[in-house]
Amino acid sequence: MGLSIRVANMAKNQISPIFYEREIIEFRLKYKQSIRDIAKYIGRNHSVISRELKRNKLPRQKQYIAKIAQELADKKKAKRKRRKKLEKMVPQLLKSLLK
Repeated sequence: MGLSIRVANMAKNQISPIFYEREIIEFRLKYKQSIRDIAKYIGRNHSVISRELKRNKLPRQKQYIAKIAQELADKKKAKRKRRKKLEKMVPQLLKSLLK
């Protein structure tokens, strides 16, 4: 295949793919490349790509769109951060209520 833009080892220490990697995933899926081939190209484990597709694919369609996947990931990340703040506040709130 004529798709030979090589990605430098980007964001290997990050758990989830960055937007640029999501664009590459979208592009290569359109050209029917396997998850393992996409993972090799990006420099990630195939399980990262598989998990990304499972988590951020459009719910009722079989299509992966990088922009929508990034928005979904950002929303999930923001939601996760709020929960952590609440968990930190609960012990303080309990202490103040028990006084």
